[in-house]
Amino acid sequence: MLRNKILLFCPICRNVLIMKEGQKCYRFASATWENVDSTAETCPKCEHALAYFMQIQTRSADEPMTTFYKCCSSQCGHCWRD
Repeated sequence: MLRNKILLFCPICRNVLIMKEGQKCYRFASATWENVDSTAETCPKCEHALAYFMQIQTRSADEPMTTFYKCCSSQCGHCWRD
């Protein structure tokens, strides 16, 4: 049996969002930041010294890859791109 499904995408990194059950409601999350490395990149929001990073080809193949960062601080979690 086929079900109708709607795919939602993250407005920052364009990855598919998945639905996770929270304490009081459902929320959307991205599995994108699982299993990524960290680097010495300062967060522009809280100035934490480390950030997770990943590179994604967002444009045509002759353009450079886009680097996305996420602050390693559990209180911040700010995301930005280079």
